[in-house]
Amino acid sequence: MWHHEKDDDFWDIPFNRNICYGIAVLTNTFTLSKKPDLKLTLTGMARSKATQGIYDLPSSGYVNAALRYGFAKGKAILNLYCNDIFETGQIKPRIRFGTQNVTNDYACFREIGVSFTYKFGGYREKKREEVDTSRFK
Repeated sequence: MWHHEKDDDFWDIPFNRNICYGIAVLTNTFTLSKKPDLKLTLTGMARSKATQGIYDLPSSGYVNAALRYGFAKGKAILNLYCNDIFETGQIKPRIRFGTQNVTNDYACFREIGVSFTYKFGGYREKKREEVDTSRFK
């Protein structure tokens, strides 16, 4: 993406900034076993450095992993996941522009969790009468 921002009247520090940056997201699910139903999903994101107004945004990215176990004839799913494994998803934006000199330091956290899903029977669509459209003719 080519990004261009310009402001001639920004708190007495006008700017005109251009940058080309990119984002890539990859997701893949690996079937480890069909019986038992065991799958591993890996997701990764990478973003190059960018700008936002007078802020410089450093590059960032993350890697997520999830292990899914299906049982009870496909009605139950147990999911163990970890998001932002390497704690690299949060950025530390900074300003080094004109008279501004600011660095924001945000905390980054790894998230680990377990989820359980159970499907209680199947959805059956109710039979409905056709809509009477005779008055529109």
